[in-house]
Amino acid sequence: MADNEMHDIQNEKYGDKQKDLEVDVKPASIGEGNVSKPFVPDEHDDLIDPRLRDYPVPLVAKTVPLHNDPSEPILTFRFWVLAGFWVSVGCVISTFYYFKPYSTTLSTVTVQLLSWSTGTAMARWLPTRKFHTFGYEWSLNPGPWNAKEHALIVVAVWGSQHTAYGLGPLSALELYYGHRIEAGWAILFLLSTQLLGYGFVGIFRDIVVRPPKIFYPVVLPNVALLNAIHKNPALTAKSLKYFAIIATCAFCWAWFPSLIWPMLSSLPLLCYMGHGNWISYILGSGSSGFGILDLTLDWNYASFFSPLYTPLWSTATQVTGAVFVCWFLYPILYFSNTNSSKSFPAMSSSTFDSTGEAYNISRVLTADGRGNYTALHEYSLPYWSTSYAMYYFWGFASSAGAIVFSLLWYGNESWDAVRQMFKRGRAEYPDDPYLKIVEDFHRVPHWWYLVVLVIAGGFSLGSLYGGGWGLP
Repeated sequence: MADNEMHDIQNEKYGDKQKDLEVDVKPASIGEGNVSKPFVPDEHDDLIDPRLRDYPVPLVAKTVPLHNDPSEPILTFRFWVLAGFWVSVGCVISTFYYFKPYSTTLSTVTVQLLSWSTGTAMARWLPTRKFHTFGYEWSLNPGPWNAKEHALIVVAVWGSQHTAYGLGPLSALELYYGHRIEAGWAILFLLSTQLLGYGFVGIFRDIVVRPPKIFYPVVLPNVALLNAIHKNPALTAKSLKYFAIIATCAFCWAWFPSLIWPMLSSLPLLCYMGHGNWISYILGSGSSGFGILDLTLDWNYASFFSPLYTPLWSTATQVTGAVFVCWFLYPILYFSNTNSSKSFPAMSSSTFDSTGEAYNISRVLTADGRGNYTALHEYSLPYWSTSYAMYYFWGFASSAGAIVFSLLWYGNESWDAVRQMFKRGRAEYPDDPYLKIVEDFHRVPHWWYLVVLVIAGGFSLGSLYGGGWGLP
């Protein structure tokens, strides 16, 4: 069957549904001679789709368009090449900086821009010859570079931004306990830590992904950039122009705090005013103290709370909590010598002995790596700085707080989704226009994710028992 015939069949199948969900923008007649020109909106025009005016999250309605072309290819040769390359680069960067005192990751915006140019070049220069493998027809160049390929590359790179959770225990076991796990068992353990979370998210996607009120602000900038790149250039020229200007300015400025004038990264006003006083140093230092009135002109630090796309109420809550803890609570605990706080650094993630020195773990272990409790009492119990102990307290408290917040604000919706999952096998939201445009596509069954979860659990148990961890 010819490609154009297949395209006509697909359009016939999905055409009516697509027309129902898209808004036609008709050319407006302007200028002399009644010459038709494409309508170019300005900043005063409201471009929200009428079906999204009552959407529960206005920011999503303004950012995510109601458009879907089922005929666009997704898992193309271009996707696999570019996604494989950028995922590998992202994993190398995140793993390398995992062992550094500061961390950095490969920006998805960077990947989005670079893959846009390389993907467009591949669509222009790669041969269009078709191949047949195991009954499947594929091509190095199936057509124009499209937004779905582009978006899926960004999704793949998101997974490489965070180091595998299992890397910490594996590294600690070798560095501090002198025991190295065999490569096969280590790989199984790393896979288990990654796949466990993937399995849980897939099972509970009807609760944490599909409900219209649930959205993730970190995704919206990438969606907005995709819109600017792949929409009609007449509609997005201004957005791309502003983006290019801001990106160029940010790139030029980043050299100053990072290399040319590093002092711009931290301006500890209390340290400057204290003239070497140790109390001023503890209170004002951003690296070893509580960072009171420590200002920064480095965007990497200023954007820590992601203020450009995180809702204001969320950013305000985080900043208020951080200011209260670091500027008030921690100094009070430290200078009141709570839990012998003054015996240890004010802000440190290290482990210390009773004298304030770095804890020597080898002094409390037997030759086979077991704990020697007699030596433990003779040497010292391990100690943390008060701020680091409180760090773990806030971590557990935030997890409990997130659950309580979700139950109070979204409890009814979550319970309804759970009931639908057990009754129908999936939660339905018939009034969500975004779900309507994908309802004809086959969904991944829940039991697939359950299988992934079981396999990941097997990997975990197998690596722990078969790998001979012996972690005290």
